[in-house]
Amino acid sequence: MPLGTIMPAPWFTGLSNAGVPLTGGLLYVYLAGTLVLADTWSDSDLDPAHLNSNPVVLDSAGRAIVFLDELTYDFVLRTVGLPFVTV
Repeated sequence: MPLGTIMPAPWFTGLSNAGVPLTGGLLYVYLAGTLVLADTWSDSDLDPAHLNSNPVVLDSAGRAIVFLDELTYDFVLRTVGLPFVTV
């Protein structure tokens, strides 16, 4: 089984356009060029037991551990009730 690649190491941190951490932000992960939600994991073993939710919910510091398979992805970062943030 291949090992996953973390994005970026060691934590993904979601920031607003003003540079403020997105507490409770939502990171949607799609297969590139599609609207198909993609799997991500919280551990490099890519075991189904470590599957993240999609969207990935960011913690109180706007962070999440996100490991990716060897695919190409598109990312959408947003907060509830606010516009999309460019990722």
